[in-house]
Amino acid sequence: MAAPLQSPLPGVVVKYEGIYRPHWEIPHIEIRVARSRMIVCLITLAIGVSVVSFGLGSLDLFTVSWFSGVALVFVVFPAKERWNPIFLCDCHHGLDEEGGRIEFEGIVSSRGHFGHMGVMRREVKIVCVLRYKNATPAGQLDPQPLAAQSAGVLIGSPSSIADK
Repeated sequence: MAAPLQSPLPGVVVKYEGIYRPHWEIPHIEIRVARSRMIVCLITLAIGVSVVSFGLGSLDLFTVSWFSGVALVFVVFPAKERWNPIFLCDCHHGLDEEGGRIEFEGIVSSRGHFGHMGVMRREVKIVCVLRYKNATPAGQLDPQPLAAQSAGVLIGSPSSIADK
């Protein structure tokens, strides 16, 4: 099951869902976000122009169909952003080296270039990890959650942040 589309709110503690991908150099969390309206409008306009060009005889049906199909892929499928995770508490100790689905509360930054060589769009300060399902070595999500999750225990809690 895919993670829901999310709207990042910079500077506010919000619950997010994504895929945690640990990597020795660039660990990140992949979040599904909606495409910007400007891009969607431009692609829709381009499809309209190609259909009108077909109607006027400038383009053949194959070219219009191919272009419209490729353009619709960008409109239909949501964008994914990579976020640079910064753990404010000891909540990252339950995460493994395989990665997997993660649900957390965090404070996200505004858009920019973060992480190794600026490859990540945002930086997120993780206050607590609410749920984490690790992936098996084959890349499939493990149906068995961690013992702490099945007991309903937070891996890290916001109160531990207040103590620091």
